[in-house]
Parts: sequence; C-alpha cells; structure tokens
Amino acid sequence: MKKINISWAIIEARVADFQKALFGKPVDVVMGIARGGIIPASMLVQRMSVTFLEDTQLKTVDPFVAGCFDNYAGKHVVLVDDIADTGATLKFFQKEAEKKEVNLSVLVVVDKDAYLARKKCTENVWFIFPWEQPHLDSPGGRAQATAAILRSINEDLLREGLVETPERVAKMWDELSSGYSLRPEEILAKKFSDEDYDEMVVLKDIKLFSMCEHHMLPIIGRVHFAYIPDKEIVGVSKIVRLVNCFAKRLQIQERLTMQIGKAFDKNVKTKGVGVIIEATHLCMLLRGVKQDAVFKTSFLSGEFRESSSTRMEFLKLTGQE
Repeated sequence: MKKINISWAIIEARVADFQKALFGKPVDVVMGIARGGIIPASMLVQRMSVTFLEDTQLKTVDPFVAGCFDNYAGKHVVLVDDIADTGATLKFFQKEAEKKEVNLSVLVVVDKDAYLARKKCTENVWFIFPWEQPHLDSPGGRAQATAAILRSINEDLLREGLVETPERVAKMWDELSSGYSLRPEEILAKKFSDEDYDEMVVLKDIKLFSMCEHHMLPIIGRVHFAYIPDKEIVGVSKIVRLVNCFAKRLQIQERLTMQIGKAFDKNVKTKGVGVIIEATHLCMLLRGVKQDAVFKTSFLSGEFRESSSTRMEFLKLTGQE
C-alpha cells in the first residue's frame, strides 16, 4: 500500500480554495463530518468570519446520522470532510439534504478517485492527514515542514509535480543526515597489525557530498587523506566510511576537516594524519556573490605537522604542491 502524507499546508490551500468557491454566497452553517472534516471545517469558518460571513455557525455531524438537516430547510449548508473515498458518506448526506430541501455544498480536502485518475495510479493508496501524523523528527514531520516551505513561496501543493514532493524530500533527508547515526569508533574498530609498514598511506580523491549548515545547500568536492601507520592499519573502505560519517551531517568545511582527522587520530595508532578537502559550496555559487571558487581546508597532526619533508610528500602525492 502506498502512503501519502497530507500536510497542513495542503489543508490550508484547500480551505483557501473552499473560501474562494463560497465567496459571495450566504452560508448558514458549516458542518464538519466527524472526525476528519472537523478541523478543515473550523479553519473554513475562521477564514469566512474574518472576511465576509461573521455569523456563520460551525457544527459537527457524525457519519450516517439521519435528521441532521431537520432545522435547515431552505438554508445553505456547507458539508466538509477530509476525504471522498467510497463516497458512501457523502451520498447519504446528499439524500438527506434532498429530503429536507436543503441547499447543500460538499467540500472535501482529498478526492481519492480524482487523485488516482490524475496520477494514473492503480495501486492501493492510503492518505495520512496531519492529525494522524507523527512529530517533526519523523519522516512524516519532515514532509510537513517541506510542504510549509513550498506553501510559503506560493507554490501549488496540489499540482501533479508537487503532490509527492514533501514525502520525497523527507526520504532524501534520511540519506543526507545518515551520518548522525554513525560512530567513528565503530567504523574504525577493526584494525590490522603490521609492524613492517611505516610509510605513508594515501587515499586521494574521495568524493565528498555534504550539506552546509548555514543555508542547507550542498557542499561538493574531494577529500585527500593520508596517515603514517604505527603498527596498525585499517581497510581502505573504512576511510571512506569515516568521511561519510561526518559528511552526512549539516556541516561547515573547517569542522568537517578537523573531525575526520581527529577521529582517525583518536581511534587508530599513527605517527601522523593529513587531511585536505577541496570543495565548492553551492550556497556561494547560487546566491550572494555567486562564485564557484574552490575552498580548501587542511588538518595535519604528528609528522605531517612537524616534518616539512613529510608534509611536502603528502602535498605532492595528492597533487597539491
């Protein structure tokens, strides 16, 4: 079953559409079908009271309850629900309205059949509304936050290209923030003893993808890493995993460079560690000064800091001299 999170921003957009559709039409009462229709109904009444209908009443009606229109013959009743699924509930109320000669307007936040037809979707779909969703530290909450941003720039969250964007962005952040759940001591736990090798080990051009914590835009570049073993070496893949451990977090490049170097120094016996990062920051490329300049940072410890010859060898092997 495919699950789709409906955000508060979508609810607000639909309520705004309801308000426009009713503008200039006298409305005697707005009924929210329990329980999904109550919240959008109350939001609608609040909007209408602020704009043009101050005395519109708000009532709650339970599904399939006869007699709810007994006192509204000849009146204009607006019925609000969260979703039109099988349509049985709405058909019941429409028949009740006909019996009492009530002028009935039916408004729904999500028309399931219309959505499936528009998306040409044949699989089973389950819509999850904001009051059914978890908090912001969950994928559902991140979807709500994304929807709020889209709404704030006046985007139409119901158009085809954006309907599933909040959920896609929420899943994307699972990957981009995966470093927070990783621990360098666990990544570097497995080591190999090798008393004979004490020359420099270099891993050049490790691909770097991170996110700037100031504007939450990508940092893209390369990491050059080196160390001199002191009776311990680690697998090459562990170095890449260590880089990703810190890169898959919100970062600034200076701190990222230090974290990689210090974590390796702390968890592996070495005679020195060298780290150089070359990166382009999209926050600078896309906004502000709009420069694609390459930003370089370095971390040096042990012999890399103390010995100029070791440092020069590192720079030469990584193409930095």
